[in-house]
Amino acid sequence: MKVDSFRFKIIISVILVLMIVGINLLLSIMLYHIETSNTGMQFKSYIDVFIWSMMLYLDVPWKYNDFIPVTDYGKIIYFVIAVLKIIIYAIPTGILAGLLIKYLENRQKFEELKSNQKKLNKAFRRMQCRYTYWRTVPRYLSMTDLQIKLGIGADKIIETVDFSQKSNKEIRYRLRNLADTLNIQHRPQDRLVVEQFPINKVYGCFINRNSNVTIVSTSSVEEAATGTFAFYLAMVGGFNYVSKEVKANPEENFSYYNIDTNYIKSDKNIYHFLNDIKSLKSKWVIFILSSDGKDGRIYPTQFHFLHGAKRGDSSYTDPNITIKQKCINDYDKFYKEISQKLDQKYNLKSDQQMYHSASSCKYIGRHVGDKVNAFTMRIAWSVTCWDDRYMDIIKTIAIDINQYLAKNNRYKIPEDELKEKGYGYKYQYLLSN
Repeated sequence: MKVDSFRFKIIISVILVLMIVGINLLLSIMLYHIETSNTGMQFKSYIDVFIWSMMLYLDVPWKYNDFIPVTDYGKIIYFVIAVLKIIIYAIPTGILAGLLIKYLENRQKFEELKSNQKKLNKAFRRMQCRYTYWRTVPRYLSMTDLQIKLGIGADKIIETVDFSQKSNKEIRYRLRNLADTLNIQHRPQDRLVVEQFPINKVYGCFINRNSNVTIVSTSSVEEAATGTFAFYLAMVGGFNYVSKEVKANPEENFSYYNIDTNYIKSDKNIYHFLNDIKSLKSKWVIFILSSDGKDGRIYPTQFHFLHGAKRGDSSYTDPNITIKQKCINDYDKFYKEISQKLDQKYNLKSDQQMYHSASSCKYIGRHVGDKVNAFTMRIAWSVTCWDDRYMDIIKTIAIDINQYLAKNNRYKIPEDELKEKGYGYKYQYLLSN
């Protein structure tokens, strides 16, 4: 029950009681005049009559308790006062009793949701990757598995997920349908899962590691596993991290990958999102998002690199590209090296500007600063969502970003932190900003 609703009903009850007391005072004055002028009643003042009427409500012994009006009008007023006696108890008492019952029910529901949230937290035990031996947060847990592990129904899990999104906790949950990550030609079955995500900003998550490389996920709230992939790429490489994890309003249906002036007007969070990216003053900003879905398109490559040119233009001659002239050589070396490693180690193919475009003026890479080198890695869901080697793939990409872009050859992957046991994302990453 909302606090505003509770206060409103209390105010209504108080106003009702005051109105009845006011009416009772008016009736007492009328009764005094009617009875005094006709019978010489024993009351000495209006106050005596008013107190007598109030004592009727309270059933408290008093010297005038045995008074009964004699006149017809006096009897009518007496009857009205008697009715008011019922109303003054029945209505406020009913309202307050209903509020109390509702409060206790909601309190019980709240405690149940908190208990279920703790169970959900523990369900997201960090799992060990058999390729890197790191322990990381699961990309998702299936609804069926959670029902078995937690011993609660699907409806309770959904309520708990919704409850987490309305709380002020740094770790929250959302529902996903993994059928959205599979091509429609395969006729995928609906598969409902729960995803955990960190949040410490109005738009999502912000982590400043004082790196000259920032990893940005513009669509974590819309795309399954994309946020997890981007989070660990930033963590493994020691990079800054910015991610959109929440919607400004339920009707919003756009990501922050394309920035439109109309979006900025309708979504107050875009300003904070862009401003935080700019505040990091990174030399390189890398955007991570998915490349495919259930719309029927199948690409022969799994990694799509975009540097701001038009679709089909893999050169660096377009004056509108988002890589600065003096940094093109570093970016080209990185692209060639990582493409070769992804192919040789994982049989994953890459392309540059072949199937996607970032030439639009709305492309976010054009809005993060004039001195910034920005490019996008669009990655197939077959990698981010379904490939069990994804942490090893992240490790390979992070090493090459450090070598060719960050040029931090002394950086060491935080192996100890990545091997820690526990549940979910670590709070200290979020509280330090």
